[in-house]
Amino acid sequence: MLQQDKPDDFVIATGEIYSLQDYIETELLSVGSDWRVGYVQAYPSSFRPANIAESKENPQKALGVLGWRTEYNMKGFVKIMVDCQLGGEC
Repeated sequence: MLQQDKPDDFVIATGEIYSLQDYIETELLSVGSDWRVGYVQAYPSSFRPANIAESKENPQKALGVLGWRTEYNMKGFVKIMVDCQLGGEC
């Protein structure tokens, strides 16, 4: 991106859809915990009145212009982050 002749905006994303529940479940399962057992509480009073039902970013411009494509899906990236936090390779 920084080596382009003309500055431009690019979306760096997987192009896949995951819920917050998917993310939390993946993160806690990677350390051997069940997210449904005492780790997550939802308070309806803190919910946003209008929430985005689905958000999926499109990385096609980054692929077409830069030749960039993701190497990791969400689960792979969560594994890297958890391993790093636990003192593993970052």
